[in-house]
Formats: sequence, structure tokens, C-alpha cells
Amino acid sequence: MDDTNILSIEPEYAVLSTILNNPDCIYSLEGLKSYMFVTNTHQNIFNIMQDIGEQHHLPDTAMVLNYAKSLGKLDMCGGEQYISHLKSQTYLRENFSEFVRTIKNSFGLVLFSCYSV
Repeated sequence: MDDTNILSIEPEYAVLSTILNNPDCIYSLEGLKSYMFVTNTHQNIFNIMQDIGEQHHLPDTAMVLNYAKSLGKLDMCGGEQYISHLKSQTYLRENFSEFVRTIKNSFGLVLFSCYSV
């Protein structure tokens, strides 16, 4: 992976979209944490999804929107239109683990580059 791909947000789109379209994927995160996401918006959406999953509910689009609204964080999640946009994206569920791994690896590379300077 070259330096131009380290901070790519495409895998973030893929993970969030896949969860919205297949909410049970929230239980297959393989150690993925919100701080590994590049953008605050994606971190906020992911945190909401995780909170919903920890309450033993599936984070479908309606649940994510309602929970974000109830916390007063919908704007911090990019708003209803952005979440709907993520939902409209199509990524293969079979690639979910690879996208999770890409986010984790990118985060690791960023950390490594910060400490190697």
C-alpha cells in the first residue's frame, strides 16, 4: 500500500454501508474501533452503530437515525441525507472483513509513520 492510500475513506464507506445494509455485521468487527476511522463523521456514525449493537439491537438505518436524533448527534453524523447516502451504496457483504482489515491496517500505518518521524 502506498502513502496515498493510507488515509483513504473508501473502506470506511464500505464498512458503514455494509452495516447499514446488513446490520448483523456489527457483530463481526474483528477489533475495529471508532478512533481508527479517518473522519469524525464516520467515527460518530460507527459509535452510534456500536452503541445500538451493545444494546442487543441491530443498527439498521431507521435505528441509527432515531438513536442519533435522540442523542442530538444527527448533525455530527452528517445528517439524515448522508446516512441515507451511505445506505444506498452497494458493497458485497463477503468483502466486509477485508474492508475492516484495511481500516485497521491503515490506522496502524498512520501510527507507525507518526512514531518513526
